[in-house]
Amino acid sequence: MSARVVFLEINSLPKEIPLANITANCTLLTYSNTQQSEVLERAKNATIIVVNKLILDQSILSSCPDLKMIAVSATGMSNVDIEYCQRNNILVTNIVGYAQQTVAEHTLMMMLALQRNLLSYRQDVNDGKWSKSPYFFYGGHEIIDLYGLSLGIVGSGAIGQKVFDLAKAFGMKAYFIARKNTQEKTGNSKKLPFEQGLKQADIISIHCPLTNETENLIAQKEFAMMKNTALIINTARGGIINEMALIEAIQEKQIKGVALDVVTHEPMPADHPLHAISSLDNVIITPHCAWLSDGSLETLIHQLIYKINHFLSAYST
Repeated sequence: MSARVVFLEINSLPKEIPLANITANCTLLTYSNTQQSEVLERAKNATIIVVNKLILDQSILSSCPDLKMIAVSATGMSNVDIEYCQRNNILVTNIVGYAQQTVAEHTLMMMLALQRNLLSYRQDVNDGKWSKSPYFFYGGHEIIDLYGLSLGIVGSGAIGQKVFDLAKAFGMKAYFIARKNTQEKTGNSKKLPFEQGLKQADIISIHCPLTNETENLIAQKEFAMMKNTALIINTARGGIINEMALIEAIQEKQIKGVALDVVTHEPMPADHPLHAISSLDNVIITPHCAWLSDGSLETLIHQLIYKINHFLSAYST
């Protein structure tokens, strides 16, 4: 019996997947999008399920008797019941090492935009303020160079390391912030204890996964530790920063600004509390797009097809 490969949400990647490159003799079923309530009906006879953000919990997986592999077309796998898969010999694969450069560049872009008041200056030009200036320039807003600033990085994985490298190229004093509530003594001059790392930073950039330990990692207590001139950047996962505490920190000027590429509920609903600050000049929110460069998408798709083909070649023998 040939394998059945089911793509449940193929349009969750904004680049066409070359299905013709799946080389094994198999049955391909593709769905542009799938509602959570439709997952079981569409996946119940699958040998391989290809998924991005849909939840595959035990109630669904236990009703898929032929399932041998889950290919997650992303890095995060929190939507899959990994323990169930391990107990039942279901291989779970994800995409690794594809977005370090693009997420790191997006992070630096956000830092630059906030520190140089890019949004304000763009608006000033559109409002005609430059054209009315008695001089050749218009300088209505503060501009701070990244050079010499202290950057505290939460998360020392591949993306955090890339941000560290780019920050050093800008002449920043970059370091990693150790895990919260630990007495971590690494002897590593690049890593500071959690509270010290927050207090010292001019900019804090988050690049850790969302776990029970990191949920609400930055909340009211942590904002109170920071400099009132500090920026915080999150291109990792919504929920690591407590959003209500963030809103208060911005409104009360506890910190200078924030840039987010992720929020707790995505897509960000029209009534999301962050809309209370989203139009401010010192707030930038982008729609979880930091990973979407052409280069990273090509790498992701190539890796996804390779992993499916590699499994199918063994399955068919």
